[in-house]
Amino acid sequence: MPSEQQLTKAIINMAVEAWHFKEAFEQMIAKAKPEDQVRYRNQLKWSLQRTKEALTTAGLHVADIPEGMPFNPSLKITAVNMDEFEPGDEIVIEQVLEPTILTADNRIAHIGSATLATAAEFNAASEPA
Repeated sequence: MPSEQQLTKAIINMAVEAWHFKEAFEQMIAKAKPEDQVRYRNQLKWSLQRTKEALTTAGLHVADIPEGMPFNPSLKITAVNMDEFEPGDEIVIEQVLEPTILTADNRIAHIGSATLATAAEFNAASEPA
């Protein structure tokens, strides 16, 4: 029989994979016919809610680290391109590559990763063309 630690790790892995699926599925929804997009978004929302409930039952949750958030080294995420910036640069989260999963008392159960950008680069890329 698996240990509690093994079960927790399995739940974390499933949540991380659900998050990766969400990212891919959102891109596919954008390519779907407009009349199908609402249904697909609702299905995705329901699935993600069930994943969130499973994490909560296990005493876990996904850290709220949105894209565009100012980066500081105390954030519970690994910056994969930190070496691209100079001291004093205003840096933000550009893209979360993998979510951070926290315990109920906010200890790291799984460290996520993200790419960073300067705030100016991020804001320029976010503006409509």
